[in-house]
Amino acid sequence: MTARAVAEQVRSGAVSALEIVNRALQAAREFDPVLHFLDELDADRALRAAERLEPSGPLAGVPFLIKARTPPESPILSRLIAAGAIPIGWATRARPGAVSLTFGWNGTEYTRNPWDLTRSPGGSTAGGAARPAPPRPHSPTALAERP
Repeated sequence: MTARAVAEQVRSGAVSALEIVNRALQAAREFDPVLHFLDELDADRALRAAERLEPSGPLAGVPFLIKARTPPESPILSRLIAAGAIPIGWATRARPGAVSLTFGWNGTEYTRNPWDLTRSPGGSTAGGAARPAPPRPHSPTALAERP
């Protein structure tokens, strides 16, 4: 589902934010061992946010990943949360150094492209690029702010 479709379903009551977040967390746990797109998953925080959500915002219940090392006071992060989006964790970003400027790094593995596991999804927000991409979608959006 797209972010718009998720929010519409949550606002209408057809599905709860808790159900959407649980699906996103399950998919993240299933695909991260292959794609290595997560820097950290924060299931407890995400589930608490889903339970408390007032399903009225334009992004009600939409799970998303935050680019690793994005400051917590980031204006875009604050706006996404205010709109009802729910952060489920942090996506990998490029490891410092000239060798990995276009490869995500989770501390032990490079992020993989979901279309071709022998390649990188590219860019400094590789985890955010790998996470929503077909054929293995996990949640409809990721924050790719430059910290």
